[in-house]
Amino acid sequence: MRRAVKYVLYFAGGALVLLVAAALVLALVFDPNEFKPEIERLAQDATQRTLKLEGRLGLSFFPSLGVSLGKATLSEHRSEREFASVESGRISVALLPLFRGEAVVDEVRVVGLRATIVRGRDGRMNIDDLLAPRSPGPESRRASERPRATTSAAPPLKFDISGVRVERASLSYRDERSRQEIVVDGLDLRTGRVANDVPGSVRLSAAVRGKNPALNAQVELAGDYRFNLIKQTFMLSAVEAKARGDAAGIEGLSATVTGALAADAGKGEFGASNVALALKGTLGTDAFEAVLSAPRLVLEGDKTSGETVSAELKLQGAERAGEAKIRIAGIEGSTKAVSMSSLAVEFGVHSGDTAAKGNISTPARANLAAGIYELPRIAATIVVSSPALPQKTVTVPLSGSVRADLNKESVAAELVAKLDESNVGAKLGLTGFSSPHYAFDVNIDQLNVDRYLPPKPAAAGGAPASGSGPRADTPVDLAVLKGLSVEGRLGIGALTVQRVRLANVRTPLRIASGRLEMSPHSANLYGGTVSGALALDAAGNRVALKESLHNIAAGPFVKDLLERDLIEGRGDIVLDLTAAGATVNTMKKSLAGSARVSFADGAVKGINLAESLRKAKAALGSKSSQQQLADRAQKTDFSELRASFTLRNGVAHNEDLAVKSPFFRIGGSGDIDIGNSALDYTTKASVVATAKGQGGVDLSDVAGLTVPVRITGPFDALKFEVDYGAALREKAKARLGERLKGGQPSGAAGAGSLEDRAKEKLRKLFKR
Repeated sequence: MRRAVKYVLYFAGGALVLLVAAALVLALVFDPNEFKPEIERLAQDATQRTLKLEGRLGLSFFPSLGVSLGKATLSEHRSEREFASVESGRISVALLPLFRGEAVVDEVRVVGLRATIVRGRDGRMNIDDLLAPRSPGPESRRASERPRATTSAAPPLKFDISGVRVERASLSYRDERSRQEIVVDGLDLRTGRVANDVPGSVRLSAAVRGKNPALNAQVELAGDYRFNLIKQTFMLSAVEAKARGDAAGIEGLSATVTGALAADAGKGEFGASNVALALKGTLGTDAFEAVLSAPRLVLEGDKTSGETVSAELKLQGAERAGEAKIRIAGIEGSTKAVSMSSLAVEFGVHSGDTAAKGNISTPARANLAAGIYELPRIAATIVVSSPALPQKTVTVPLSGSVRADLNKESVAAELVAKLDESNVGAKLGLTGFSSPHYAFDVNIDQLNVDRYLPPKPAAAGGAPASGSGPRADTPVDLAVLKGLSVEGRLGIGALTVQRVRLANVRTPLRIASGRLEMSPHSANLYGGTVSGALALDAAGNRVALKESLHNIAAGPFVKDLLERDLIEGRGDIVLDLTAAGATVNTMKKSLAGSARVSFADGAVKGINLAESLRKAKAALGSKSSQQQLADRAQKTDFSELRASFTLRNGVAHNEDLAVKSPFFRIGGSGDIDIGNSALDYTTKASVVATAKGQGGVDLSDVAGLTVPVRITGPFDALKFEVDYGAALREKAKARLGERLKGGQPSGAAGAGSLEDRAKEKLRKLFKR
């Protein structure tokens, strides 16, 4: 017996020696690099990709079966363009456990892995061919057709990996449709033992950069894992993920996520517990902070449930601050669709003396399979407070619905709101997330914009500030139009803005290529109509206006617009104006174009020309002019008023003023300095032959007299200067000429000078 055992041991030892010797001889004689061309050919046939094994292949046979790989590259599908590469890699498997159906693997190590994944404009990815199931080859089909012997199922292969290590890996993703780019660089991954039902740990770190949205952060992840492939259970616990850098407009970001994840694939159960998210950073110049808590979220088969999810957001800066609280309750659904019985938001923000607070609540639905998300019944209240508001506080109740389709990249909303006495209905839309196009259709029954504008500053004594003093300039910047794409319609039943009242306002609005157009717009205005086109262009900060006001009541319109009672009558105004500049005053001083006015059956306020002409008697012989402030109680009636203007550098120049009445004719010329809100204009009034003028004043004595009237000064303090001397000298010369033609010689004794004789004639003319 001992001899038999000895022979067995000798035989086993000899076999082991022979096996080791054979392995050594094979390792010394066999060179796997001779097969590199064949391996590359097989890869080309199988994947239609070019594999290049630039480094050396290495094999080890004992005590473990190992493979080492040098530098290698793999091309894109049916292209020579590189898809992935690796600097080196190694994996080794213990040889003897393989005979027991076990795979005991030493550390798996990959160094310098690089790969680029691309989603094209057609939605296809450059790895679709690698992920697609492959059709079996002829040999596989023949093998599948052979009758199979009835054998018991083989036990699953057991494996045990001491660890996985990935060093200096770089992975890139690019979406050519959305222009999104993500690069994971310097990826380092290390795991503990990887075996069935054996606990292990994982550590990962990488630098992540991206575009659309901008991203530049260092990411770290740590956690413990345990899995059982037989029971199909997986667990990741004590998870802690950290990110530091800049992301989504937040600079100096510090983010931490903790929690646990569990899955039972056999039962179709997935869950997350004690998930917490904390964010800190700087948004612009403001400190930003966010906290999220999700105690429990569970997916069981086709059913989803969870406890209340809460979040808090805070923003704190030198000029503004805000906070919001969000609560999501009643989470139910499936893997394809989820609903929430309540999504509630409370918020408060303030900037300077202006503050807003409110609350929003709605149920929510999400069809995850179709990418559709809905807020079907929004109920909200928003309160705005500001000392600049005449009523100090405005409360806006709001209701409606919102629907988003992520697959179609569209968002649509229907909202109804009440703003004081205004009822607002709006349909809003957005399409295209990377380059959004906005659409709207807004209808308001009535709107008084002046209710929400700060009151004008008052001068000393409580009177309104005079317009003659220096006024603060207001900047104008149309750069906000750049990059916007907007199209919609606005309708307002009754509109008041800057005291001007309009009705039935209708205007389309388009913004594209940095240009805003409101054309053709229309409205009813003071018993007449207004129509035209308005264009704002960010290129050069330019404004262009073409407006036609037809049959409007000039008195109330001018009084509301300028807060000055200047004119009466009904007529038309046509404007074709352009302006450019960085401030309101600069634009006013750059005004150019043309204007035309035409009114009938009205009056000019501030002067009674008939009364002024009667004063010519009292001014007889005066060679000087007389100046007087405008008297709002006085007016000069007319049957027709026409004038056209050319505008240049903010000054409107006129040469063709024509005012007619049964008693006089008025012409004139001069400048209206819009940039400086001043007037320098001279009119010439001629009295026609008549017995009675305005107010029953007898004008027969001054029939044919022409009186120059110069109007000067700022708009709110106009002065009328009547040059009686010039008028009477002109009248005297005309009458004297008539008398001389009657036969009296110019050189008669005692006649005196021509001027003396003219004065004598005028004294007789105006003798009481």
